[in-house]
Amino acid sequence: MKTIQKERVSHYEMYIANDGTEFDDRDECKKYDESAAGVLSAMLQKIVVKESNEERLFDFGCSDNLVQVLAPTSEEDKKTILQLYLLKNSLLDDEECNHYVERASKLIDRAIKEKDYLLVGRGYDWDGFWFYGTRHSMQEQLDFFCKPDENKENA
Repeated sequence: MKTIQKERVSHYEMYIANDGTEFDDRDECKKYDESAAGVLSAMLQKIVVKESNEERLFDFGCSDNLVQVLAPTSEEDKKTILQLYLLKNSLLDDEECNHYVERASKLIDRAIKEKDYLLVGRGYDWDGFWFYGTRHSMQEQLDFFCKPDENKENA
């Protein structure tokens, strides 16, 4: 008697929403596609240049957090990004959080004006939406951080 190994392959259906989100259930996929989040995510996909996760892109962070590189070019793109940002962060509707929305708006404007990329985090299962910054703003932050402290040199 001899023993052999055989491979068994099974197939099953998945449903893919307009923005690429996968569902096991057809009706759930349809509901998502017709929801505000689904519509906005599908619109956002048009300006997504690349996707990765934090760990792969930055060599630190969480492999569960998706990073999207966006290339916004118009007010329509800005509107889509801000609407999704507000939808995913409902606490930003509070007046005390206006500075977050203003910062986001300025980052998007800067990306459009400088024809730069905007990096956003989407979180595990697309459950969040936050801004890392533009490619240029992130470089400026690193340059500033790495600049020697003047007080240390004079001490």
